[in-house]
Amino acid sequence: MVERVSDFKMPEKVVTKLLKDALPDNVVVSRDAKNAACRSASIFILQLSIAAAEKAQDSKRRTLDNQDIIKAVTDLGLGEYAPQLVRFGAQRKRNAKRKESTLMKSKAKKNTEELEQFETPELTDQQPEQYSQEMDQSDELENSQEYDQSQDLSGDEDDPLHIDE
Repeated sequence: MVERVSDFKMPEKVVTKLLKDALPDNVVVSRDAKNAACRSASIFILQLSIAAAEKAQDSKRRTLDNQDIIKAVTDLGLGEYAPQLVRFGAQRKRNAKRKESTLMKSKAKKNTEELEQFETPELTDQQPEQYSQEMDQSDELENSQEYDQSQDLSGDEDDPLHIDE
């Protein structure tokens, strides 16, 4: 936690972008004005954070949520911004759900594509016939090899492994 207000300062680039977005294009902001805006934004965020932390603590929680921020804004006298904050929070939730849904669909598609790589192709009409012919040829080859091996068992006296019975 920040010990002193001077320890906390909003990044100047962030504040400059906020100023540019909020002001008309023909307005030029001086360096001193940017520094003052940074300092003011820093103090406001600290005050808002302290007030929101008190709301969470009153509810016996350590984590701030949207309602704590909205109540703190109202307590600081800026209640007219509460409806905008509620809409922003709801929109942010919808966007998060949409993003999660898109991410889940993307993962599901990727998993499906990976599984398709391992699937066997479907048999065509000709493939069963080809398989049957290949099996017949394989059986014929095995039968001819068994015949050849049986001839080899008849005995060869020059064979060092030959055993006379």
